[in-house]
Amino acid sequence: LEINPNYALAYNNRGFAHRSQGNYKAAIADYNRAIEINPNYHNAYNNRGFAHRSQGNYEAAIADYNRAIEI
Repeated sequence: LEINPNYALAYNNRGFAHRSQGNYKAAIADYNRAIEINPNYHNAYNNRGFAHRSQGNYEAAIADYNRAIEI
């Protein structure tokens, strides 16, 4: 990310690592950045939905899953 701060895949993957450690706040921040870079990045929406679901934020999770399906 230091070399290319606009690399959406790196943010998505780092978010996945944060999520795997149970750090959902950091994961969501990384997924948000990946989506800012690429608004049509369906995996980032799906992963963010999973993080929201893990926090009990089901409405946000459903919205993210629906967006991933639309894309």
